[in-house]
Amino acid sequence: MILFNNHKNAFAWPNTLIDGVVYITDIRIGDSCQNVPPVTPVCTINNMPDQILFAGTGTYSITLSGISNGNGSTSGVTITALSSKTPFIPTPEVGTLNTDGKAKLTFSVANQNIDSSTLIIRVNCTGSIQKEIRFKVKTVSPSYTAANVITVDAATPEQTIQGFGAMQVPEEVLEQYVKDQGCTLMRLTFDEDFEINNDNHDPYVLDRSKVNKQALNLDYIRKASQAGVTDFFITLWSPPGWMKQNCSAVGGDYSSYNWETNKNKVDTMYYDEYVEYMVSIVRIIKEETGVEIAGFCPQNEPGFVEPYGSAVLDPVHMAQVCGMLGKRLSEEGFKTKVINSEQVFTQGNWPVTQYANAVKNDPLAKIYNKVIAMHYPTDNEFMWAAQWTACKNAGQEFWATECTSEGNDYGGVIYQCKAMITGLNNGVSAWAVWGYNQGASGDEFDVTKKSGMTFMKGKSIHYHAYKNFAKFIRKGAVQLKTTSGNAAIKAATFKNTDSTLVIVLLNTDSKMPMAVRIAGGAPATGYEAYRTTYYERCEKVYPFNGKVIALPPLSLTTLVVKTNINHAPSADQPSDVVLAKNTGTVVSLTGIGCGDPVPQNITITATSSDTNIVGHPAVTYTSPSTKATLLLKPKDNATGQVTVTIILKDDGGRDNGGIDADTITFKVTVGSLSSNKDEQRITVYPNPASDVLTIGLSGTDKGELLLCNMAGQPLMKEEIYKGQTSIKLNVNHLPAGMYLIRIKYGAQDTTEKIRIE
Repeated sequence: MILFNNHKNAFAWPNTLIDGVVYITDIRIGDSCQNVPPVTPVCTINNMPDQILFAGTGTYSITLSGISNGNGSTSGVTITALSSKTPFIPTPEVGTLNTDGKAKLTFSVANQNIDSSTLIIRVNCTGSIQKEIRFKVKTVSPSYTAANVITVDAATPEQTIQGFGAMQVPEEVLEQYVKDQGCTLMRLTFDEDFEINNDNHDPYVLDRSKVNKQALNLDYIRKASQAGVTDFFITLWSPPGWMKQNCSAVGGDYSSYNWETNKNKVDTMYYDEYVEYMVSIVRIIKEETGVEIAGFCPQNEPGFVEPYGSAVLDPVHMAQVCGMLGKRLSEEGFKTKVINSEQVFTQGNWPVTQYANAVKNDPLAKIYNKVIAMHYPTDNEFMWAAQWTACKNAGQEFWATECTSEGNDYGGVIYQCKAMITGLNNGVSAWAVWGYNQGASGDEFDVTKKSGMTFMKGKSIHYHAYKNFAKFIRKGAVQLKTTSGNAAIKAATFKNTDSTLVIVLLNTDSKMPMAVRIAGGAPATGYEAYRTTYYERCEKVYPFNGKVIALPPLSLTTLVVKTNINHAPSADQPSDVVLAKNTGTVVSLTGIGCGDPVPQNITITATSSDTNIVGHPAVTYTSPSTKATLLLKPKDNATGQVTVTIILKDDGGRDNGGIDADTITFKVTVGSLSSNKDEQRITVYPNPASDVLTIGLSGTDKGELLLCNMAGQPLMKEEIYKGQTSIKLNVNHLPAGMYLIRIKYGAQDTTEKIRIE
């Protein structure tokens, strides 16, 4: 007989209290089973993440893995590959299947378009069931000027990060919690068990024979500290019943949350004993383990009465208790920070802002309270801003101490990452999750796991996404003000104490990949990148094309770069220039920066590849301006094409592998058109364009206008009539990127580069 525990594990509120067992009989196992049909093996192949490439990439290869006939062998296996859009991605080629179950898949991007195709990979073997996987190949523009700008303001430091962590995790995962995921923070919770009965009637003399040290889980704290947890903070679930008006640590009056009438609270006459209770916990943990508790909150979610340990504590009385606690801890030599509130982020009754305001108005709390904390935050930027403003006005740090862990619910994971970045950009300096471990088995491919970061040694998708933050943003890091040029891209930047710069980028768009570039007081290049998607697990990737970075849809990317070495200066890429014969122009160079948070002196020089056509440009620039101008002057009656080379150099040096210079080039074409008023000239505006593009004409001849992609393939064609002075083109249907306007007048052929946004 096998017994199945039928406890309903779906969490309800209040808690589901039913359980039971189901009895199933006449189960047959092994040789006792009759008429069992044979099991047909299913071929295997690991899923692939979508591939995000830059337009014009050409041939590209990836490795397929986990391929087998379903019986642990590659014998007899065949693989076919298809593309849903062969004009964009021609039929891929599959290389030789190795005995380790790996094969190379090679495909090419056939044009410069911003497009996508679905690749279908089918694994077959005689006697096995076919296995098929699908993934998309999408392209983004490699254009530097078209990329979304992430601007880091190194001159505006924000809060200091205290750490990332979780509620007490199982001992079995402590090592990976610290060393792999990077967590350094740990939340502990205690109830009434430490002092079930009052030790004595003197709140300043502790009778150690009357307290229960076992309730403090001292051995666990030692092990967690040895594993590398640096900061423990405690949340009290309920003070002992003997100091509460309802004489119980559990339950209370659910019908009223009014402070005056609800009895599920500590009687004010016991506030000194209440403080002694908490200080004694801190003292004994320090004596027994050597660990000084980093923070202590007198009451978990003080606006709720629960069927487990709870108590109500309104903002005014919470501030009073916190002030008393902080003063006593300080007098006894502890640096433990007093944590106030731990109220739910969206709570309407006694909201977080009221707790912060009460701290500001309490004579002791405004001195000794150090942290305002809250639970279960959302991505509501208005609420974040309001709560952070209240915290700043009260001189408080802002912590998120009980946050959701979403397991393998990828939509939930992305939402939590968005909430994290929103919170970090609104002052949050610590983040801890609830429900870290859920069950003894499971992994990131178990779609039934909708919560938790681990299943003992198994790791969820949320584990890896959380690692994108905790592994790289270290305790003591200072957040730098960061702005994103696209609302779909969430960004936050941090500078660690070792001068490592960390930028976290979240693409919240469910369909579109995004291209970004880094500007302001951060290097434009030199980053390592670590990415989490549905099939990528905080993996090191290379999403770079020069200074442009590709972000897949619904992806989390962490960029890491050392700033204690010099990084190359940078500037925006100028467009190629077309000039009429005997006509000069001024080119603006924008986005100039030294590439480092520390200001440096920049010099700019420019040269022409053929001074018989165009002389060396004259540069006008004063460091540290972000703009410069280049004067282009063709030689008299000269025609042809030259390459202008711009060299930006800073004075940061090259020690330890630093880079102090960058080179930018663009083309200058001097046509056969002169500036005489009877010959043809064109103007194009606006450039860049988004809806309607106007091409101004000043000639008198017939001709032809072509709008082409960068490969020269015509996309639009218009006839030019004699005497026509302008043409308007509707370009709002074209993907963002660079294009060419080509004007033909008989033997004359003029080209102008444009950008469409």
